[in-house]
Amino acid sequence: MKINQFAQLHPQLHTMQEELQRVGFKLTETNPKQLFHAFLRQTQILPVSDANLHSKLNQYLATSDERLGDFFNSKTPLSADVFYLVALQLLGFQEIVDYDINKPLQSVKKLNFYHHERIANTNELITAWYDLLNTHGKNDLTFIDSLAAEGYYTKPEFEPNQQILFNGKSQATFLTADFQYETVYVQTDFDSDYDGKNDLLKVEITRPKANQPVPVAYTASPYDQGVNDHLGEHLTHNVEQNLTEKVAGKLEFTVPAPLVSGNNQTTNGETTETTETHQPKPGYTLNDYLLVRGFASVYAAGIGTIDSDGLQTCGDPQQTASTIAVIEWLHGDRTAFTNRTDGIEIKANWCNGNVGMTGRSYLGTLAIAAATTGVAGLKTIIAEAAISSWYDYYRENGLVVAPGGFQGEDADVLAGETFSRSLRAGDNFGIRKTFDKYLKQMEVDQDRLTGSYNQFWNDRNYRNNMQNIQADVLLVHGLNDWNVKLRNPYELWQGIQALPINKKLILHQGQHVYINAFPSFDFSDIVNLWLTHELYDIDNHADTLLPGMIV
Repeated sequence: MKINQFAQLHPQLHTMQEELQRVGFKLTETNPKQLFHAFLRQTQILPVSDANLHSKLNQYLATSDERLGDFFNSKTPLSADVFYLVALQLLGFQEIVDYDINKPLQSVKKLNFYHHERIANTNELITAWYDLLNTHGKNDLTFIDSLAAEGYYTKPEFEPNQQILFNGKSQATFLTADFQYETVYVQTDFDSDYDGKNDLLKVEITRPKANQPVPVAYTASPYDQGVNDHLGEHLTHNVEQNLTEKVAGKLEFTVPAPLVSGNNQTTNGETTETTETHQPKPGYTLNDYLLVRGFASVYAAGIGTIDSDGLQTCGDPQQTASTIAVIEWLHGDRTAFTNRTDGIEIKANWCNGNVGMTGRSYLGTLAIAAATTGVAGLKTIIAEAAISSWYDYYRENGLVVAPGGFQGEDADVLAGETFSRSLRAGDNFGIRKTFDKYLKQMEVDQDRLTGSYNQFWNDRNYRNNMQNIQADVLLVHGLNDWNVKLRNPYELWQGIQALPINKKLILHQGQHVYINAFPSFDFSDIVNLWLTHELYDIDNHADTLLPGMIV
């Protein structure tokens, strides 16, 4: 195993000293061995007696023939070998399997740790301990995160639900027991289901209790409210078709047609308290990681989904407008209500106005779509395995193709699958005729006969509007992804090179997967460093210290 860390910062000694004391490691000893002992005592979540601490430390080895508790009572000097043998054990690595007990320094080099050849005085120990706290262990967590998971920040010296920065990143100091679960309904400016009323969008918010406004990790997921697999299977196309000869001609495109507008809901008052909640549910684990670090997590499934209005349109300008409407509310530029009927307005006063979008595949695709509008408040997108042009997802140079593993799928099939309004019998009764009519037109417009690029696909090509991107961009893609193929990130990456934004690219050997659980790569730390900079406006140099490209 090799640990690859790109978000581990190595500041000046005085900064390390300040930050260590901020997270409870007091610099009370001048002797390096005694200071090492004090640091290890501080890692204990509950107070321990000297005898109990000695017993606990004796569960570890300091050298091949001396236990750690006994080491502190002996004359054996502190050295780099002693420190890193202890470090390997604290990080959960296994003797023989992961390291050689007689060659700890050589073992950390093999594991690719950032390390120090000499640890003999206090300043060298402080530097090594600081780096150890920010080093990944075998369980995919840094040592400081492992301590936090055990309850380190619940110790009396830390006030709960207060942001603490360490190594440029927000720490896991916000209590899950204090999370607030809220649901609101955002008013749009368009009527995608032609009922005469502008669509309302259900938005589910999970946010930490905090003494200051917090930023948002927002995921637009058409799957979030459920999918209609039966309808998707019914719509799936027969792929046993002959190719149709294509006639040469000149293609001409217009700008997308203006969105149809209806009437807004009447406002009947304003409140600061939501009246609807939602249950915690499995989501994007990266957002869960960010929640305890002081970032709110916001999910919206968008038009055509349960408890929202509209039709599911698979990537067109209406879906883009649906996606950014949530950002506009979070930024203070749009109205939302406490429920669908009463007209009681509620503002996102808990939000600092800064939004980052996260997600993979369709979810990351809508992040790209939102970014190409230049919407205010969207500071960055983290788009994993995302589509930049739907033509390059369902077509290939005039051929009708399928994303890997989904033969017969097309834009209309995906629209049907994610039209979760159809899962509610009463709602389906009122809207299904309108949606079926829309699907029939989609089937014609997407043109499976020739596979040619046309107005339908041009309206779903976000690269047409790349020049509008103002948000910083972090793209992630697998080199073996046959679902969203590499043309999608390639064309987008090339197209934004001249834009005055910060841009990063991560390419990995995986397929169509999330990478935040890769134990050998600190992707979650990268995201934490990046979003702490982007959304909390912390000058941690994430824009310059993170490589422009990681492969």
